Amino acid sequence: MSMRDYVQKTRHLVSCIITNPIDVASQVHVFIFGRREGMTRYCLT
Repeated sequence: MSMRDYVQKTRHLVSCIITNPIDVASQVHVFIFGRREGMTRYCLT
């Protein structure tokens, strides 16, 4: 992927987040379940 393509993709993703923000409950769910198993995840839940 070229630098230009990377920048365009990033700009597109940011614009999607700004126009259609994700609700807090979904953000927390994705963050916690994206963590590895272990102490870090245990402390967050």
